[in-house]
Amino acid sequence: MAENAMKSYSNQLSMGVSILVSMATVFVVCYYLAGTMNASKAMQAICGMVGMIIIMIIEVVLIVIRTNDIDEHVAKRKKKNAPRPEHHAPSKWAAEQDEKREAGGANKANRLVM
Repeated sequence: MAENAMKSYSNQLSMGVSILVSMATVFVVCYYLAGTMNASKAMQAICGMVGMIIIMIIEVVLIVIRTNDIDEHVAKRKKKNAPRPEHHAPSKWAAEQDEKREAGGANKANRLVM
């Protein structure tokens, strides 16, 4: 139980850190690219912020897709592991046929012994 909690915690933490790192990276790249076009410091900051917003939207879409895939996988696993309904009792006709086969087999065995 504690291992599952730690896996969940570390998984969520890694996703959060990944988003923060990607946002910081895109901010620096956009800031630098705006600086190479001789933009003012304010314009560089705005370009960095726009890049951060775009990458955040991309990350959110990826998380939604991943969560949806996980939900589908869990639903399949639950369906696969669900207890199957009990089979219905055989019909009266099927039970009679089984009895006839068993009786016929016993008669043949008695004939062979004699």
